[in-house]
Amino acid sequence: MQRDFHMVIVAPTYPLGTKEFGYIWNDLNELGYLDWASPRNGGRASFDPRSGNMNIEFPWGSFLKVWSADNPKSLRAEEIDFLILAEASALSPDTYERHLQARTAKRKGVTLVPTTPMGKNWIYDYFRIPSRQLDKNGNPNELYDPRFWSCVVSADPDLVNPLDWDMADIFEPDVYDPEEVKLAKLKMSPPIYQEQFGGGFASYAGRVLPYDPHFHRCDPFPIPDHWTHVIGWDHGSSPSDTAILIGSYDPRGVLYWWAELYTAGWTVQEYWAWVKRTLGPNKIPSMVAVDPSAKQVRIELAGLRPPVATNIPHDKQIEAGVIRLTQLMNLNQFKVFKDACPEFEREMMRMEWDEKNPKKILHDDIYHACAAARYITLITVPFPDESNEPIAFIHTDVAKNPKAYWKEQRQAKNKEYWNKVNRKFEEHKYREELSELEDTVAADILEDLPKLELGVADFDPESYWED
Repeated sequence: MQRDFHMVIVAPTYPLGTKEFGYIWNDLNELGYLDWASPRNGGRASFDPRSGNMNIEFPWGSFLKVWSADNPKSLRAEEIDFLILAEASALSPDTYERHLQARTAKRKGVTLVPTTPMGKNWIYDYFRIPSRQLDKNGNPNELYDPRFWSCVVSADPDLVNPLDWDMADIFEPDVYDPEEVKLAKLKMSPPIYQEQFGGGFASYAGRVLPYDPHFHRCDPFPIPDHWTHVIGWDHGSSPSDTAILIGSYDPRGVLYWWAELYTAGWTVQEYWAWVKRTLGPNKIPSMVAVDPSAKQVRIELAGLRPPVATNIPHDKQIEAGVIRLTQLMNLNQFKVFKDACPEFEREMMRMEWDEKNPKKILHDDIYHACAAARYITLITVPFPDESNEPIAFIHTDVAKNPKAYWKEQRQAKNKEYWNKVNRKFEEHKYREELSELEDTVAADILEDLPKLELGVADFDPESYWED
């Protein structure tokens, strides 16, 4: 609350600066200081994220403002005592170098960087490296600067290594439910998981997807007509290839990929004719997922007779699709028929991260089949009814009528349930107490009424018989 103290929050957009500003706004309000910034006291305060008008100005010249990197010219307006770079990983280094570093240097200001890392980008070079006294081998860090300090916090204790600059420094329990952490570890690719739950500076290098032909490939078999059939369509303008994938979900949620078209130069009608021939007369697609940018394709499909309804994923980011495909593979819910989708398999084996652009895929515009798979898996569809499932697909070698099979299963479950109920009754404390009663008539009555819940202390044999 000192005089002429300039505090600024810089974020990639105004909404991304709302969280940090809201924390300070609420703290000042609870302490009663926010009232000093009211117009009647000569100040000004506004909290409007939609318009970007977020500021607190006190009559003695101190202020807190939110600036957006979308408007670089505004970043040169004031000298700064305390700078917060909100979601700094999404800011460009140019924003800090050209517009902000000199503004804090003039006042010998402090810069705070609360952010989730995004690979080893400029945040790693500018703030992480100079904050470490020792390198990974325990030797002095030649780039160490005592003015810098950093601490990376992890929600996974396995990702903590204080001597490794890329890993977390400390573990903070109870940030997430442990089961959520385990599930995320299965769902996400290693670098994304290390960033989101480990807080570390992940290296985006190597393959993107954990596809293993020895594990995820399977021998072909007849796909049941009643399974949930899905179509993924990544349209490429000639001479680029168009990739169409056909997959089917079984009742357990396993997605089997069993047909692929990878070619160029066809019309939309010709592509759809191939889909219909491949599905056959009895398989009805539950969903046709099309590239969100392929508006003309969706229009032409809707104009067919009968019209074809299409879907687009709500989350269009490549990262979301990578997470979903990784989850299915790690949970053993992803299978590819042998020799059915060669281009799709080739892409999954070759797709790599772009080391220079974290979370970006190197040459992502050439992976059409993987794009089609992303569109499919990002849209939720119902799984088929297991009661109609042929016995061969429910892990048994006995061939029998499905309805009879499931009836037998329900009867076994019911029998197991009532056996458990009877065992609990046998252990009921009232039976033990009743065995000690001298009135054998009352005890015999209760033996004949095993579901009668009657307190022993309240039981009167004579009044019972009278009733």
